[in-house]
Amino acid sequence: MCRYVLLFILVCFVNVSVAQEKPDVKLSKHPETFGKVSNSVILLDVLVDEHGKAAEVKLSNAERYNTFNQFALLRTKKASFPVKYEQGVPVKYWIKKHKVEYQVKPMKTK
Repeated sequence: MCRYVLLFILVCFVNVSVAQEKPDVKLSKHPETFGKVSNSVILLDVLVDEHGKAAEVKLSNAERYNTFNQFALLRTKKASFPVKYEQGVPVKYWIKKHKVEYQVKPMKTK
């Protein structure tokens, strides 16, 4: 969990740095927007191997860049899934539109 928090902080820092370099990206000038809860749902297609591990993970809904996409990909690659059997032999299979949800709450400042 600590790794995900550190990765989140790093990605946010990089995104802010990149956004400040691009004049067409507008950062919020209103501090009250930083206090809102942020929800994100990422849909992924997952190829599960014979051992229940993610062999391949790709975005199902890559309509625009989302800061949580990378976290969802990493989280899903480390996840375990049920093993499917055909005639007693484990087989690979796809899970379409596997949902990964995030909710980020603001930190209390005082």
